[in-house]
Amino acid sequence: MNFLIIETASQKLQVGLLLDKNAEHQKLLIRQNDLGWKHGEFLQTEIDAVLKDAGLASSELGAVICSHGPGSFTGLRTGLACAKGICAALNIDLIGVSSLDAIAWSHAHYKGLVISCLDAKKNRFYSRVYLQGRAITTALDLSLADIATLARNLELQHKLAKPSLVVCPDKQEVLDAYGLLADSEQKHLLISDKGDDSWLAALAKLGQEKFLNKDFTQKDSGAVYVRNSEQDLGIQRKLSNPSSNPPVLL
Repeated sequence: MNFLIIETASQKLQVGLLLDKNAEHQKLLIRQNDLGWKHGEFLQTEIDAVLKDAGLASSELGAVICSHGPGSFTGLRTGLACAKGICAALNIDLIGVSSLDAIAWSHAHYKGLVISCLDAKKNRFYSRVYLQGRAITTALDLSLADIATLARNLELQHKLAKPSLVVCPDKQEVLDAYGLLADSEQKHLLISDKGDDSWLAALAKLGQEKFLNKDFTQKDSGAVYVRNSEQDLGIQRKLSNPSSNPPVLL
């Protein structure tokens, strides 16, 4: 079984192939490029390139694993639309996996809270909290100060001595925000020094497990949004303030 993996939740476009001949002979090919939110222009090209690298035809794919968020609105829509098109054309399954679950996956053995994050812009982060590999919150939209407060409360609740480990591929954004926190807030957070440039391997592993356990539904192939898009917010503002949206006279 060969799996195509697509990750478009962040600025970095990641595409991979999990070549799964049997349980003992698996190979993961990865292509990743920081293209500045041009996923729509390059996603299909990257998919074609990774298939070529593997000497594989698209007809030899058994399923597609795709990050379903949270993350960039445009990126998620681009990735999922492409994945759905491939699955429909080949009559194969689409397995959606949380981007935050994939980011946290390799830190499951940390003896404290693990908080996976993705830059949500406006000094905020899409975040989720894990303890011993299990998610204990839903996906959230928080500032780093909010994350520090949440970490402090959960550390007390679970009687944890270690600070919470913050894992974020957008590391510079986290470090910038961390530098603005008070000492009393910083002590509850430990910023991971692991690069985590690519969480595609974790995405592949989680997706493969869901496929083998038949632990996925059609609902999983939809994007997970924690925040409304700027376009949706603009529409809501106009509807809530009629004076800003005067009637059109015919």
